Amino acid sequence: MYRLILFFCAIILIISEATYFDFEYIFLIILALFVVRIIFVRDAKLLLVCLSCFVVSLIYFKHYQTEINNSELKIEQKAENQKILIYPDDLIVNGDLLTCNGYWVDKKQKISLCYRIKSLDEKRLLSNLTESKFYNVSGVISGISKPTNENEFNYRRFSHGKKIYNRILVKTWQINHDDLPFKYRLLGKIHGFRAKIIQSFQNLPKFLRGYANALIVGRHDESFDDISENVRKLGIIYLFSLSGLHVFYLINFVNKLFQLFRITSETTE
Repeated sequence: MYRLILFFCAIILIISEATYFDFEYIFLIILALFVVRIIFVRDAKLLLVCLSCFVVSLIYFKHYQTEINNSELKIEQKAENQKILIYPDDLIVNGDLLTCNGYWVDKKQKISLCYRIKSLDEKRLLSNLTESKFYNVSGVISGISKPTNENEFNYRRFSHGKKIYNRILVKTWQINHDDLPFKYRLLGKIHGFRAKIIQSFQNLPKFLRGYANALIVGRHDESFDDISENVRKLGIIYLFSLSGLHVFYLINFVNKLFQLFRITSETTE
């Protein structure tokens, strides 16, 4: 009887896991082997633990799916003067494209922003922001689209992992001069301080700037990948073993290992 109950619970758990991981067969195989092993152990205490884990997992997946359904927009919508809190250290300027994540106050959720910079003066202004502020943003809001090509990076799932379900293509925005509420004030100051540190690193040489951003403030940009590749080719990785850089290579090794099992980069992240 216990084995029968566990079997049906395992089937539901496998379906839930498969739904979350987009039917990646490696997870199904591992779960199936685990379930078979548990069934043949015939341990009442272990059965109770597994049933408890099943209930917790089921509640989690139900809550996770409900949160997505309630938060994600199904169709594009025009938005006018939406109040969004933006932290300066989240801003990434690449050419004339600015991307960042913010907090959508009206809907009480995180949101991804994308904006085309219109002038060099505006670019300099945005690159030098050091204060967390509210902005009145207008544009087009939509849910984050699924990948359209096979083996394309699944940015939608990656964003969902950060509890970001929508994005806005910004047309115009302007500063909202409302003071930050107390609950955002301390976090805003921390983000502002981090933004000042990042800006101070811009005066450093390219290689040193990349390492300083990665190791001190945890900002990992594209230039750091190029620098790390050059260090690996030169065979001087050992020089950084005491600096903490070895942690990056350990993470890189884990990523490669997961790739062997065909676990996607979105799930790894």
